[in-house]
Amino acid sequence: MVSPAAMRRFYLLLVALLATFAALRAEPTTPAAPPTLAAARELFTARRDAEAQSAFEQLLAANPANHEAIYHLGRLAKRRGEWKAVTDYYERCTQLAPTNALYWADLGEAYGKLAARAGIFQQLSLARKCRTALEKAVDLAPDDFEYRHGLIEFYEKAPALVGGGHDKALAQAAAIAQRDPFAGALLTGNLQAHAKNWPEAETAFCAAATLQPEATEPLACLGVVYAEQSRYADAFAQFDKLLARHPDDSAALFQLGRYAAISGQRLADGSATLRRYLAQPNRAVTLPPPQHAYYRLGQILARQGDPAAARTAFETALQLDPKFKDAAAELGKLPP
Repeated sequence: MVSPAAMRRFYLLLVALLATFAALRAEPTTPAAPPTLAAARELFTARRDAEAQSAFEQLLAANPANHEAIYHLGRLAKRRGEWKAVTDYYERCTQLAPTNALYWADLGEAYGKLAARAGIFQQLSLARKCRTALEKAVDLAPDDFEYRHGLIEFYEKAPALVGGGHDKALAQAAAIAQRDPFAGALLTGNLQAHAKNWPEAETAFCAAATLQPEATEPLACLGVVYAEQSRYADAFAQFDKLLARHPDDSAALFQLGRYAAISGQRLADGSATLRRYLAQPNRAVTLPPPQHAYYRLGQILARQGDPAAARTAFETALQLDPKFKDAAAELGKLPP
């Protein structure tokens, strides 16, 4: 049997607990503050994507007009390759901040990515949207060359049906030349070279060389322009001048060797430059891979009457790339 004292203690404890619960119910709870935009950006930069996603979503929930949060959610979707979601986010950004050139430029890129994966009829619509967005970015930030380069790439690749055109690309290069004559001349030369308009390309690259006599880019470009017209003596003169200034210039080393293999001229020099190219560590990923250098070296060795060495070079190229058809074809031409 429970004693009266025990019952009293139980009663007092129950009263205290009920009072505590009542106080807790009455005390207002303060919701946790959303993360700051700077903190969310740090998570994005650190590639802590799940945490960044949550942070930007919280920021957006607190302020649905926060276009910076929406933009970063688009960038996170871009990392995942979800281009439809990217487009949706960036469209919202351009609606909320229509004078932000970056949003329009990135929206143009997203439309382009979607167009590459779409059916033919949807491609046309998306390509036109891409052009409109890229043009809007350039209109808003005319001095930003990156935006103009994006628009130039569209004009060069897209058919006239959706607003592409070589002349439009040249017009953008001319606009860049007004702000930076050297950059504009180089760009004009590259556009003309891609179109195989060799005299116009030569004129532009010569202008760039005059504007900056110490620059190496015009020399390399002129070398290629001359070589593509079989003006090999002029081409080699450009590569020689470049290598005299920068003996380890990877692109010049490869190009001199390549055109030696193609032309049959300067074979010893071409062999030497290709070997130097292959000996270089940490070449840029934009440069030709080693198998192409071995392929050209094999051609030179075959021209020099050394089929055994040529065979070794072609076989090395094929070891690096078993699907290298040109190397396999050259190997098949060698005597057994």
